[in-house]
Amino acid sequence: MRIDNLLSAWCSALYSLQIRGTGFSRADGAIFCPACGRVHGRSSDAIYPFLFMAARTGDRKWCESAERLFDWTERTVSLDSGGYANDIDSDWKGITVFSALQMLDSLEYHSDVMTASFHEKMEKRLHEAAEFLYGYNLLEANTNYPVSDALALYRLGKYFDEKKYFDRYMEYRVLIPSLFTEDFLIFGESSPRDRRSGKGLLSVDIGYNTEETLPAITSLALLSDDSELLELAIKGFKAHMGFMLSDGGWDNSFGTRNFKWTYWGSRTSDGAALALLELSEYESSFRDAAVRNLELLEMCTSRSGLLLGGPGYEEAGQSPCVHHSFTHAKVLAAILDHGYPEEISSSQSHWQGRKTEYYRSLDTYTVARDAYTATVTGYDWPYMRGGHVSGGTLSLLHHDPLGPVIASGPAIYTLRERNNMQIPVNVRHECNAPRLSFAENGIEYSSIYDGSAMLSEHNGVITAEGRLKDADGNSIDGGSYRISYSFGDESISVSVFAAKGTFILPLIVHQGDGISLDTERIIITRKHGRIIVAAKTGRLGTLYGEERIFNLVPGFEALPISMEPEAGRIDFDILFSKEEG
Repeated sequence: MRIDNLLSAWCSALYSLQIRGTGFSRADGAIFCPACGRVHGRSSDAIYPFLFMAARTGDRKWCESAERLFDWTERTVSLDSGGYANDIDSDWKGITVFSALQMLDSLEYHSDVMTASFHEKMEKRLHEAAEFLYGYNLLEANTNYPVSDALALYRLGKYFDEKKYFDRYMEYRVLIPSLFTEDFLIFGESSPRDRRSGKGLLSVDIGYNTEETLPAITSLALLSDDSELLELAIKGFKAHMGFMLSDGGWDNSFGTRNFKWTYWGSRTSDGAALALLELSEYESSFRDAAVRNLELLEMCTSRSGLLLGGPGYEEAGQSPCVHHSFTHAKVLAAILDHGYPEEISSSQSHWQGRKTEYYRSLDTYTVARDAYTATVTGYDWPYMRGGHVSGGTLSLLHHDPLGPVIASGPAIYTLRERNNMQIPVNVRHECNAPRLSFAENGIEYSSIYDGSAMLSEHNGVITAEGRLKDADGNSIDGGSYRISYSFGDESISVSVFAAKGTFILPLIVHQGDGISLDTERIIITRKHGRIIVAAKTGRLGTLYGEERIFNLVPGFEALPISMEPEAGRIDFDILFSKEEG
């Protein structure tokens, strides 16, 4: 793939959406979002990539657009305190750290294409942001903020040659080593950060960790020549590679903030590729990981040139939100500004990121076979009502080369961050997690809500034992269940024991896939083979015939298969056939 072409596509689409000539000061210069029907306060993140395009092409329109965007930001979300608001209708000021970082990138890499007046006002505004961050406490915020603030304060100290910024940076720096779990996953995407769940677990989100926190640690380590941070960055990314898929996607099916999961990362963060490329000098496999993720970003770019929130958005008729493009464009520009080649390709070797492993800090199993990888989770950190699934859910299943088969988003899609999330349009938007489900008096009781379910493994069989619960954690009489998973080389056998409930299995289906249904088997035919669900005990069907459901997280259409028990038991196999369909 060509990084410069992808960056140009995103920037050109963003440029075409910039508002001009209305005469309204709170509109002109902003970037309109076709998905959300509004402007996003963090649109100023596009300033740095626009300036990169100005330097690369020599076309003044890019610098003029960057300045218009800067001026709009100052008129709308800039605060007298020196900070920035996340949005016009938001009072969250922590976002100032990312505004400061993009201004530093703009001034350090592309000041030569800026007019003298633009350069002067940006530098003045950066100093105001620096003073704000010096006095603003982000130590208790979600982990990505104090770590990113450490990076910003260090760079601000260097840029302005100001000792007090370095002193403040050290208050954040000492926090970083304490943010790793025993298996070197980063915790703290929560509030309070050190709160533990009912199982005694800390809060972990793969999307934010890989796209924001670990990249910030990496940049800080390399800029400050900090060997301890460098070792932590390498160990941290190695641990998180256990959740990277062979197509460059990230498994965040259990993450505390997976309501913002985008399959390739996270809705409002920046991206992992630059950090992985920088660390590939120390761990060669990181380069392949970076390229695979970049290729996935390219694959998820819409015909209009904007980055989509998931692979199935365009098929499902969902518009692209500009937020993905202007944040990730920063990373593409930075990759090229750091001297990496414009054209880059991945290794053809088999991806070795996933392993069969139990993550104690997540109460989650990952299973790796030659042909597929799977995740079974009992993770129970409650970021929000109806958040990530639990209860022993088969929350992710990915086959190589058939691609994603199961990808579970939140149990309930809630606009927890309404300015940072899309609203589904003209689709049957439903939960896409495999689950045992029972409804009574209009209330759903499900296995995915049971954070107290107990998981175990014996001779390769993973078993979950729990109770059907509602989204508030209330159980129902007679709602105990047991689900067992046996993982073969090219199949998975599932046994469900429950007195109540229907088992629902949403399988990812693309527009070009074939669907064959009968009472014993359901076959999904793809370009590289077939996915077969074969019932052994229980009655097999679908919820809506061949009609698909869709979920914005992480962005796939799925066929919801239903299985009714016989004498309290359901047994079925998921089989894979790699012959041409």
